[in-house]
Amino acid sequence: MKRFYVLVLVLLVVGCASQNIENTNLQNINLEEWEQPKGKTLYLLSLKAKTRWSGSPKIFFKLFKENKSIKIKTQGEISDRWKDGFDAVWSSLCKDNFSTDLKERPRPDEIKTKKINGRINYIWPETFSIQCLTISEYQEQKDLSRKNRLEELAKQEKYRENEKKRILNEKKEVCKTYGFKENTDGMGLCLIELDKLAVLEQQVLDIEKRNNQTYLQNQQLLKEQKRQRQAQALMNLGSAISGAGTSGAIAPPISNPSYSDSYSSTLTVNQGDMCPRLNSPLVKQEVRGVNRICYYQ
Repeated sequence: MKRFYVLVLVLLVVGCASQNIENTNLQNINLEEWEQPKGKTLYLLSLKAKTRWSGSPKIFFKLFKENKSIKIKTQGEISDRWKDGFDAVWSSLCKDNFSTDLKERPRPDEIKTKKINGRINYIWPETFSIQCLTISEYQEQKDLSRKNRLEELAKQEKYRENEKKRILNEKKEVCKTYGFKENTDGMGLCLIELDKLAVLEQQVLDIEKRNNQTYLQNQQLLKEQKRQRQAQALMNLGSAISGAGTSGAIAPPISNPSYSDSYSSTLTVNQGDMCPRLNSPLVKQEVRGVNRICYYQ
């Protein structure tokens, strides 16, 4: 019987000691000296709590305004799979209390790790400090960020301008192969015609893409049809300019006469689609299986 009372007494002592150890972190906090996060910081913590804790995490902090630092105490163990997983929380604390941003926090090698569900997690200490930027440092950081952003925008704008020049030069080279000369009305008309053809080609491409399998099978054919339509359009333009007496284009060779049943290009669309209107006249159309074949002069 005496042994039984001794065993009960030991269990009571151990239980009290365990409870004291678990609550040590909270008992050391004087709520009059420490604060709890509010607003956005509390919201960010609650988002993490949904995936990492069974209840809302408790974080207490104390401000040191003279050097813009914040001392933090955590209730229990908070962890994250990423070394910088809580940076948004600490950054929000700096913004809420000093109107600046996070400068320093414990380095990854100062944070303990352990495996949780087979993955490495970084465990934050119960007590640590973070350093916030001063007002001048924060302003310098904003100015540098703005400068970098403007430089990046300038680079993007320069790239777009270079692309426009490259595309324009490519179009001019195409026009030159059909006899149109630089800095002439004919060259200007040729460039306009190529822009119209680009819109038309996009429409044809959209029709082909409705049936992905047909599009993949006909990619080479589409390129050839595009080349033929472009050649025919620019040759017609050259003939019109030569006939009107406008300088700027060399008369293209006379093409062979076409007949009502002859065709120079085809386009395959779905059976239920109509043949699109192109620059070249539609000669005929026929249905083969699930496709409609369009023949153009």
